[in-house]
Amino acid sequence: MMVYIWTRIYFYHILQQAKINFKNMYNETVEKLDNVISEKKVIEEEKQISKTELDAIIKTFPDVTQLIKEEQKRIKEDDEAESDPHKGKFGGLSENFGRKINATVRETSYDKELFVVDLEVTSTNPDKPLLGMVKFHLHPSFPVDDVEVDAVNGKAEYKLISYGAFTVGIEADGGTTRLELDLAQLPDAPKLFKER
Repeated sequence: MMVYIWTRIYFYHILQQAKINFKNMYNETVEKLDNVISEKKVIEEEKQISKTELDAIIKTFPDVTQLIKEEQKRIKEDDEAESDPHKGKFGGLSENFGRKINATVRETSYDKELFVVDLEVTSTNPDKPLLGMVKFHLHPSFPVDDVEVDAVNGKAEYKLISYGAFTVGIEADGGTTRLELDLAQLPDAPKLFKER
């Protein structure tokens, strides 16, 4: 009876605290990985970085790729209705008002279940170049899901690592231009990426 009462009163709180601790550990670890990737330019110069350097980065944080996969998969499975929350929220068009969003997806060189996503917002009107900040709305499973990027030479580019496909929402021209792109609809994206 004492064990039963203990599990009903105390064990639940222990489980909740363990869940919070795991979430905090996940966020801290992903932030560290982002810093390492940024410093080594793993994404931007992935083809130029040797396999030895990549292995060294991954060995520094051996559990990060698994954490990313498990956390993003768990969040998607928790609520299927909200698995793609930006779908249809930004007008449904990838090109509008002289602006266009493009994306390419490829496997990372160190894990075939994680993918590098290159996002690019450009102008389709030479008389109306893309200027100022462009806001990228990502899936909520990312530690930072709203990212602002300054347009450089008429382009706003952002690279990320993802476990699966989702809809990207875009705000440009001070929020007056809204675009969206469902990455699962990209014809050249890997099949495994699009199915998730």
